[in-house]
This record gives sequence, C-alpha cells and structure tokens, in this order.
Amino acid sequence: MIGRRRDGAGRCGPGGHIEAGETPEQAVRREAWEEFGIRLGVLILLAKLDDLPQEYGVPFVFLCTDFDGEPQCDGNEMQPPHRFAELSECLSDAMFPPFVRSVQLLLFELTLDRKDVIIKEINSMDGGPGSGRYPKGSGGIVDPETAKRYIEKLTKVKTTKGIQVQSISGHAMKRFIERNISEEVAADVMQTAPITYPGNSPNSTAYKKGDIVVIVSDDTGAIITSIDTSIPGGST
Repeated sequence: MIGRRRDGAGRCGPGGHIEAGETPEQAVRREAWEEFGIRLGVLILLAKLDDLPQEYGVPFVFLCTDFDGEPQCDGNEMQPPHRFAELSECLSDAMFPPFVRSVQLLLFELTLDRKDVIIKEINSMDGGPGSGRYPKGSGGIVDPETAKRYIEKLTKVKTTKGIQVQSISGHAMKRFIERNISEEVAADVMQTAPITYPGNSPNSTAYKKGDIVVIVSDDTGAIITSIDTSIPGGST
C-alpha cells in the first residue's frame, strides 16, 4: 500500500521518525494510523537498514499482512489517493529510496525458501548485479547473487541421513555469512559428517564435522541454522 509523500520525494508506504520514548514497533503503528488511518495487526521485524545515506537515518523494516480500517491518506504527510501496488512497481525510481530498499529486502527474504525463483524476478526487474539497488549491509542481509550461489550449491546436497536439502532459512543464510562458512564447507559437512545427533528444533538433525554444525529439518529438508563451535557465541 502506497501514497504520495507531501515533500515530493516519491511514493511509499507508512513510515517516519521514531519519537522520544517510542519503540520502533510503536512508531510504525502510530505512523500507519496517522498517514493511512489503519490499525496494523501482527508485525514481523525484517531488518535494520544501516547503509542508507545519512539523511535517511537507520530505518527498521517491518512486514505486516493484516490491518483494520479503511485506508485513506491523511492529506498532510501522505497525499491521496492511496493504492495497492505490485512489488515490481515498488522498485521503480518513482518511489522513496528507503521504501525501495525495504521492498528489495522483502524480496530477498522470500528467495531463501523458494530457491532462485524470486532471485530471477529481482534480476529481471532490477537490472541485475551492479545496478546499485541491492540491499548490501542491510542488517546482516546478503546480496541476491551470494544467496543464489549458496542456494544452487546446497539444494543439490543429500545428507548422510539421506535427506535432500530443499531450502535455506533466512537465519541459516545469515549464519553462513556471519561465521564465514562457505557453501562448499556446508555441503561437505552435510554429506560426510561423522557425527549426527538430534537438533534443537523438532524433527531435525545436527550434522557435525570438525567445528562446523549444520542443522537440517528431517521433514522439509530446510537448513535451519549453522554453527561454528570454535567461535565464542557461535552456538546460536
């Protein structure tokens, strides 16, 4: 859902500054009510964007799929008419730059459990690598080309228990990058691990080789998380 900003900086969804004493969630709920007259339902925090130009601050990005009320731009900060736009349109230059980045982030998160389908969609809509529109540095999120490399490698893997890897959770992808666990190392651990034991998640198996542990769902074939036990705090 988008409206036109009063300052002429483009179109975007609800958002704004966090006021003194507010949490980010309280702020987005207030902004949605003030700008569009709606009460937001469940909010999912996607990321904190820390690489935007200084003028945009460090926004928190939330996903919300349900709300109460009839949307209507307030005519002050957000100019009518409001409308619901396709995600592809929300990547255009007519949009407010931080809003474009938040949509890129959403599309990226969707790719992690749908292999490369939406990554291809991003590339076709967004000009591909080097276009300057990828969410680099966005709260631990990696760029689509890196994600695609991991997905293509790891979804070909069959574990020592005979589980075919089907997808990679967003949490696991972030852990691979943060712990410098390459796709080759992760694949080798799952294919040749001398040690396996039940994972913390229901119906999951932990595959351990050396210091590296990769946890995979027995039911869905999703990689749930990865651990480098040699790193302090690396067991989360």
